Amino acid sequence: PAPRHGYSHFLNTFYLLVLSTCLCVGLPVFAESLPYTYPPQTVLVEPSQAILESPRAIHNPPQAILKSPRTIQKSPRALTQPRETPKLAIVIDDLGYSRSRGLQAINLPGPMTVAVMPHTPNARLLAEAAHAAGKEVILHHPMQGSNYHPGATGIMTGTLTLAMGREEISGALAAAFASVPHCVGMNNHTGSTLTAAPAHMHWLMQDLATRGHYYLDSRTTAQTVAGEAADAWGIPFVSRDVFLDHKYTASALEYEFDRALDIARRAGNVVLIAHPLPLSLALLERRLAQLSPEEFQLVHASDLLNTPVQWAPGGVLAGEE
Repeated sequence: PAPRHGYSHFLNTFYLLVLSTCLCVGLPVFAESLPYTYPPQTVLVEPSQAILESPRAIHNPPQAILKSPRTIQKSPRALTQPRETPKLAIVIDDLGYSRSRGLQAINLPGPMTVAVMPHTPNARLLAEAAHAAGKEVILHHPMQGSNYHPGATGIMTGTLTLAMGREEISGALAAAFASVPHCVGMNNHTGSTLTAAPAHMHWLMQDLATRGHYYLDSRTTAQTVAGEAADAWGIPFVSRDVFLDHKYTASALEYEFDRALDIARRAGNVVLIAHPLPLSLALLERRLAQLSPEEFQLVHASDLLNTPVQWAPGGVLAGEE
């Protein structure tokens, strides 16, 4: 029995050794023949980036979802109302002295405003002619400027000065309007001193309120208070943007006219004041004939009442202060 037991023990040991060898050699070979699925790759993302990347950015939805309804659909106004044609209001000052140049100004094409000086030889004739031609007539009233000296020769009749009280200003305006028919408003001739005086401008606007007229500020000074006084009395108001001929050369006139058109394009409207001078009238005749109605609309100054002022420093009329 002892030998038999030793032989059995030997066989068991031999079988275990063979089995172990097969497992060590066969399993790796078998494993290599099987398909292997790699685990998901871990991507490290900075905390700030993970916060900024929303599901909308990750999933990349259609572009229409990213846009708001305002950016996708235009408003009815944008679809049905095209941009208005820029408006150009031309005012010709100083009418009343020269009959021929006054009539030449009145014969310029299209709507226009003529500012007639009171108590001048041809004031009534030119006001009547302008009215008959469909032009708008306003009073171009002289007012105290920086060059005014009491008692000096050449002072215009009825000039409004700081020495006047309310009743005197009212009387002067009454006489002036009586000499120029068909007026619907007024503007200042010179007046850099008076238009900067609050009390006098309030008296002037108080008088205009009784007449139902509007006021055009020629703006001969940046210190004007005409707008504030007009607002206080409910007077319709408009302000000059460009002087055409404060520098009386052909090139300067061309420059100022182009500047007026540029303001009209950008702001929608402009008020241009000119004078019945040979170069000015010649330029207006030529340039107005070249304007297309689709590009610019000629209007009266009263058509631009209570519109924003486009004036910038540097446009004060030399010699008209």
